[in-house]
This record gives sequence, structure tokens and C-alpha cells, in this order.
Amino acid sequence: ESAQANLCVCVSVELLDAVSQAAQKYEALYMGTLPVNKAMGMDVLNEAIGTLTTRGDQDSWVPAMLSVSDSLMTAHRIQAEAGAEEEPLWQCPVRLVTFIGVGRDPHTFGLIADLGRQSFQCAAFWCQPHAGGLSEAVQAACMVQYQKCL
Repeated sequence: ESAQANLCVCVSVELLDAVSQAAQKYEALYMGTLPVNKAMGMDVLNEAIGTLTTRGDQDSWVPAMLSVSDSLMTAHRIQAEAGAEEEPLWQCPVRLVTFIGVGRDPHTFGLIADLGRQSFQCAAFWCQPHAGGLSEAVQAACMVQYQKCL
């Protein structure tokens, strides 16, 4: 856990400023969500990502545009027609995020959200060329949210 704290310090101020000013956009494949039994832990995250990876083939994952702001993360289906509006595939207030991480495969990113009443959910995404950029943006959003609470 101290290694994770050290990692948080390395996020640049510019990224924090960018996240607090406007939503960052990332293309990814939405792998889905899965209930998990704990709010944190790489073992919990990797197990959930592994289950979502083997549950179906990559063709069943949905191409999505992920929007990350300091208050909300939303995944919308990438449309063939740009004008079509539809419900988000997935949405999560940043304040509910309890744990984030890049999976064993560097293309995979997952986060755990606290849904209340000891109910936790993992959402996972497949990123090209890797999940580093998305991970940093979500981490920065969490840090901005934390700073707002202070």
C-alpha cells in the first residue's frame, strides 16, 4: 500500500489541472462489470478482470469512449452515426471509486466502486496500446476528488 501511495505522488500537476478543468476522453473496449467481495486489492481486481476476460471472446466487448472528469466517469458506445444519443454503457461517480489498477495484461484496466451496503463492483476495460493513460487519468480524478474533500 505504501508503494501505491508513492505512485500517487508521481502524477504530474498538469494532469491534475487537466482533469479538474475538462473531461479526458479515451477509446477502450468495455469488458463489463462484475460484483466483487472486497473494496480493494490487486488480487480482487485481477481475479475479476480474469473472469471478464475469459467470460466471452474479445468480439463481445463493446467499443466505447470513456470520459473521465474530476466527478464522473462515463463509458458511451462508439456510434456508427455520431448524432445518436443513448444511455451510457457504464457510469460511476469518482467519489465511489475505492481501488484502481492495471491488470496482469498491460492492456487491461479495472476499478472497484463501492455501491453501498458492503456491495462492491469491478468495471474493466481493454486499452490500446496499453492502459497507462487511462489509469493515470482516473488516478488524477480520484486525487482531485480527494482534494475537494479536504
